[in-house]
Amino acid sequence: MYGTYHNGESLESRSKQKRHPNEGKSQESLIEKCRNETVINGVCPYGQQCQVNCPHSSSYKEPEKKKLDKKAVFRIANKIARSVSRKDAFALAWKIVKNGGYEIKVAGVSFENRQEALRRLTQYDPKNIRAFLAPEFDNQYDANAISVQVMVDGGKNVYRLGYVPKTETAVIKAFLGTVPELAVIDGDIRGARLRLAA
Repeated sequence: MYGTYHNGESLESRSKQKRHPNEGKSQESLIEKCRNETVINGVCPYGQQCQVNCPHSSSYKEPEKKKLDKKAVFRIANKIARSVSRKDAFALAWKIVKNGGYEIKVAGVSFENRQEALRRLTQYDPKNIRAFLAPEFDNQYDANAISVQVMVDGGKNVYRLGYVPKTETAVIKAFLGTVPELAVIDGDIRGARLRLAA
């Protein structure tokens, strides 16, 4: 037996209702769908479904395409190419510049007292947390290791929070000297992500 909502509508009738055709769709996908439709007698078959910036309206403006910084692509690719093939370096550099930067998950945050350090970091404004990338040439396990170190503004101590994953060190070497942005992920096991601007 079905129950009812407070307005008297049955659960059965609510469950049979059709979803709006645009539910969960982005504005870009709606515009693309609408652009491919034929307008008959000046009437868009989707009516007001596009909501804003409909390609068939007189006020429509084509979204501006962001220009990629080619100099940044070459700069990043040339640094990455020291560790990977030139073709792969340029493909990755284009992707990094297009996305506005490069993001990685910090490895090794479950060792030592790093979970406690992450818990403490959640108590500070992210703007006051400084992260640094420090190559560890004398690391006994990996001579290419790059540690992620943090400090809080006004504090005197620098803490090693973890490491750049081994699979990412070749790319991250291109960003040495760049100050990364650190985001602490709070959950059952706390984690951290670094974002490096292109």
